[in-house]
Amino acid sequence: MSRSPKINELKEDDLKFIQVYVGGEAYLRYSEYKKGRHSYHGFILEDFLREIKIDFETFEDKSGLGEIPLAKGEKYEIVGAGKVCYFNNEDLTFYDSSGSYHVGPNPEHLNEIFGDKAIIEKINSFKYHVRFGKFEESKNLEPSLKSKLIEEDDSDIFPF
Repeated sequence: MSRSPKINELKEDDLKFIQVYVGGEAYLRYSEYKKGRHSYHGFILEDFLREIKIDFETFEDKSGLGEIPLAKGEKYEIVGAGKVCYFNNEDLTFYDSSGSYHVGPNPEHLNEIFGDKAIIEKINSFKYHVRFGKFEESKNLEPSLKSKLIEEDDSDIFPF
């Protein structure tokens, strides 16, 4: 396996992402494209695994995309996927889910990635804000809660 940054650059707003563990380490990969083959979760995973030189087995995606990597291999596992967009110009919102892998954003993984640089705020089961600084702006957050998963009751909130 070759070394790769934990997070790649978010080049545009409203792109897809995947959350992966490789050898027990957390990685977050954003799509580089809004449309086309490389904008799908399965191909984001495939591109990442090829980049770090990890072999993988494939399955036929039911949506007609063709062969994509299995969700779990000997050295990796996808644990979250969906879309990401900017929130308040500097914070991020992770939302939605992957039809191919049947997972949404994984808050524990986000907490591992962003550590004490941000707070993960649960909006509902499929939507999380990652807040960088300015913690006093949220009614649910306090500065002492840095890097903690903040949960709200989501019983009356739709996922999108």
